[in-house]
Amino acid sequence: MIDFRSVFLPYCVLRLMDGNHVVLNRNEAPAGLTVEGGVKMEDHPVRVRLQDLRPESIAAASVDGSGDAARILLYDDNSIPTDSAEHWAAYGRRLQALAALGLEAVREGDPEFVVVPDFPVFKARAR
Repeated sequence: MIDFRSVFLPYCVLRLMDGNHVVLNRNEAPAGLTVEGGVKMEDHPVRVRLQDLRPESIAAASVDGSGDAARILLYDDNSIPTDSAEHWAAYGRRLQALAALGLEAVREGDPEFVVVPDFPVFKARAR
């Protein structure tokens, strides 16, 4: 079953091959999209250039405290925000760490815009 959380709440921030980032939902599609199959990132204005992204802000946003900017995981199957007040509060703190960052949208025609290969999108998992 697809639910509101799995579509609209940020699950992870993924760094693309062009160095920009995209916010993905639990279905690993851009947040807010309900799709099956694959997503061509250049078809959707979802890429951003994150500013002031430092290892400490990445660690504060990551569910595992990792400083890895390639994939900032905001929650996992053991910390689903809607499962408990404690998980929701911890998720909120991780979102706060991301909310402090500046960003710029990356659009077609920008010098840094490059076409990235199709990104696989996975079907929502039944819970």
